[in-house]
Amino acid sequence: MILLMIPAALAAVILEDRTRKYLGAFCVSLTSKGDGKKPVLAAVRSRLIKGQGEDSFFKPADQKLRWLAEHKRNEALEKALSDVGKFIYEPAEYGEFILQKPFEPPPRTDFSPLLTNRLRQIEEQYNKQLKYRWVGMVAPFAGFAVFPGAISFVIAALLGAGVGASQYALIEQKKKLLASTEEATRHEVKMLELAEDAQNETAKKAHEEAENVRSDYHLRLLSGDTSAMLVKLDEVLPKIRLPFPISMDIDIYLGIILLCVWLPPKTTIPQERSRFNSDDQLIYEKKDSVEINRQYVDLTAGVVMQVIATVFSYLPNFSRACVRGMTSEYEREDCLWDVTLDRPALLSVENRSSALSALQGLSAKYSSDEFLKLMPVQVYPPKEWEHVETRELRSLHVKVIQ
Repeated sequence: MILLMIPAALAAVILEDRTRKYLGAFCVSLTSKGDGKKPVLAAVRSRLIKGQGEDSFFKPADQKLRWLAEHKRNEALEKALSDVGKFIYEPAEYGEFILQKPFEPPPRTDFSPLLTNRLRQIEEQYNKQLKYRWVGMVAPFAGFAVFPGAISFVIAALLGAGVGASQYALIEQKKKLLASTEEATRHEVKMLELAEDAQNETAKKAHEEAENVRSDYHLRLLSGDTSAMLVKLDEVLPKIRLPFPISMDIDIYLGIILLCVWLPPKTTIPQERSRFNSDDQLIYEKKDSVEINRQYVDLTAGVVMQVIATVFSYLPNFSRACVRGMTSEYEREDCLWDVTLDRPALLSVENRSSALSALQGLSAKYSSDEFLKLMPVQVYPPKEWEHVETRELRSLHVKVIQ
């Protein structure tokens, strides 16, 4: 064992000595000068500095791209908030919803290629075998022509007769198979056509039932049925397009709709605007309180009018609507907008371009201080609801999440 360890120890000593020599020579080469050239270590350092310079060359360009993208996002947000303040009223036409649409059956499937393809496959399969048998019938007589004689003739006649009998049996088999295949395929085609007719009849009945339900629902909606109105509101109000979430509480009684819209907080308005200075650097400027308050007035007015337009667009028959723009900031529920209107009143302001102008035309109740900050207003329930218990109201809570 000791003898085996001695060579290994000698090899380790030799390797360590050579490694020390090579490292020493490499360090000398890094610090020495030769032929008037730069030291290797200085050259390596210059390459590192050059790489850092290239990185720093691209950094400003990348920064400008990031600034540009950030500025575009800020502008897009400002535009989205500004678009909320626009007013568009497009009432839905319910005449076409009442009429039932006739069932349009799909085109019938042509099953005739099924029979043609199957018969063609059988023909191709048997024609190949018949060709071989025709060759088998001719081959013995060709041999007889080459080697004439009584024996050759007898052999040719026997082989030809055997192949001919087999040919006849194959032809009869082909005829029977063609006939049975045609009969089975025609029966199958008839069953497929009956199944398709039954499927179309089932689809027709389902379509007529759905049309009856749809027509009955819209008739109830036109007549002012409360359940139908709640179903429609639950369908259309969550589809309002807003760049922020809101929620609504709806109560209906005696054809009067009381709708409380929970407005977004004022922090939805950006407190700063971005722009590029003369050095193409993105900078932010703080907005003053008057501008922020003005934007919040336009924003909340737009939310209220979008809800009003949606309700009147899809509910064709109800007495009037009482819409309130509510806020719950500072752990207190306050009303910032209060408007009561019917359809003729809404039609009188349908040409207004801004929601704030439309609310002012509807004589909406709201209040603001000298800095355009919205102040709470006092609200009261509809007069017809003074002695109505809460359990008599039909209620609905809707969330708009974008």
